[in-house]
Amino acid sequence: MITVLLIAGCATNTPSTTQNEQTNSIAHLDKTNFQKQGRLSIKVESETPQSLSGAFEIKGTALQGDLSVFSPIGSTVAQVSWSPTQAILMANNETKQFDHIDALMLELTGTVLPLTALFDWLMAIPTPAAGWQVDLSQMQHAQRPRLFAKRTTPLPLAELRLVLEP
Repeated sequence: MITVLLIAGCATNTPSTTQNEQTNSIAHLDKTNFQKQGRLSIKVESETPQSLSGAFEIKGTALQGDLSVFSPIGSTVAQVSWSPTQAILMANNETKQFDHIDALMLELTGTVLPLTALFDWLMAIPTPAAGWQVDLSQMQHAQRPRLFAKRTTPLPLAELRLVLEP
């Protein structure tokens, strides 16, 4: 599956969540109108290093939402939907179901990402995520808000970069 996304030059970078993160974050509140778009890049230093990038649009909350990833020419490469009870990946004319968004992201990107913290980060809220260091200093730039997050533990090491459209 990941090979298809790499060939297209895009992949999703939708994150993970834990019950503790949801309790300690404002991202679990109902923000049904939340929507961001831009470009994403993730590098995972696994046994077979992976580098994924593409345009994206994310909607919803850490508990329930949608993520679309697009190729450089604008076609949809992957669509991810999640809720507390399931996650669905639609890519390459296939639909796969998972019990949780973490399992979907692990298969798709090779790592689990902090979904609850990510939603906060997208709002420039420096929510801690175990093993992750986040730089939100560029989120205040109105033209091209940016965030950078790096995971040092647990392995594999991972880097996440997002550039948002205003």
